[in-house]
Amino acid sequence: MKVFVLGCPTPGRVGGANGEMLGAVSLWLKRGLDVGVIPTWNGPGKEVTDLLESMGCSVHLPGPRLLHTVEGFAGSTVVSFCNENAFMAKRQLAKMNCRFIVAPLMCYLRQGMVSALKEHLVSAFIFQSEYQKSVLLPQIKQYGLDRFHLVRGYIDWEKIMFAPRPHAVGEPFVIGRASRARASKWSKHWWKMYEEVPDRQAILLGVSPETIKQIGRAPAWGKIYKPGAISIESFWPQLHVHVTCNDMDMENCPRTGLECMAYGVPTCAENRGGWTEMLEHGVTGMLGDSPQKIGRHAATLAKDEDLRITIATEARRRLETEIANPDLVWEQWREVFGLPCETVYGSKVQEELMQPEVA
Repeated sequence: MKVFVLGCPTPGRVGGANGEMLGAVSLWLKRGLDVGVIPTWNGPGKEVTDLLESMGCSVHLPGPRLLHTVEGFAGSTVVSFCNENAFMAKRQLAKMNCRFIVAPLMCYLRQGMVSALKEHLVSAFIFQSEYQKSVLLPQIKQYGLDRFHLVRGYIDWEKIMFAPRPHAVGEPFVIGRASRARASKWSKHWWKMYEEVPDRQAILLGVSPETIKQIGRAPAWGKIYKPGAISIESFWPQLHVHVTCNDMDMENCPRTGLECMAYGVPTCAENRGGWTEMLEHGVTGMLGDSPQKIGRHAATLAKDEDLRITIATEARRRLETEIANPDLVWEQWREVFGLPCETVYGSKVQEELMQPEVA
């Protein structure tokens, strides 16, 4: 089966649509799908092209009105991960009889998506969490769309070494967060939230003038980096704990949570939204009802190394066996694509289902 993606990752690739796309594509390729990527709509840099081609994708560079020049595109399945630019081609996709599947990562609808829904140009809609579904489903139904799927985000954890950074009492304890620069993604109490963490140091990635206006300038023990300044491969291993708290935006199924689980960085997050579906408090992460409580959880982990490592270890186990189990997530995508069960090649889940019942 041929699947096309409208959009492509950008350098840095921390969280969000970048990671969601790369994770899904890696899984599709493992299951034998033929994947083409069409950047929207400017040519990507060599770094991005090399990455996609090394994964096994074909990269095509037509404009939105030249999609008919891409071999195999007409009548194909097209997926877009939270990409507003993809909707520039919405009518062209309909004319070419493409099945247009959209997978937004936010808990609100952007204008391009609303326009496509009004014109009935979206074939199916993908949610990553029950929370996102509860927020968006009533809005989407008013436009007449009745095809929905719940597909959990996937991260190729087999390629990520689980290596929690060790910490001893009295040594610097590094806390951090990676996020978009949108002000509502950051709490006004950001630096105060860390006050109870002993020997604290902080590294924030995704900081812009808008962010600084929201959280204030960094103290002497804090370092800030612009969006994309550090890759995930170098950012997460520097941290002892990931601490996150939004001022207004509610999280769907945070990509950064999957990344932290894979690398061995325990997360202290809000006890609301998608975090409650991803983390079990005190077992695979820590959940707090306020910035102050989230900060106290981080302080607890700074003082209790055994607990911190236990949480990191269980989080990675849950990631592998439940949250990002490739067999389970592929089964969800298989239903989206309308493929038969036989396409679950090598699946332990499938093998177990095919075993005869024992009387």
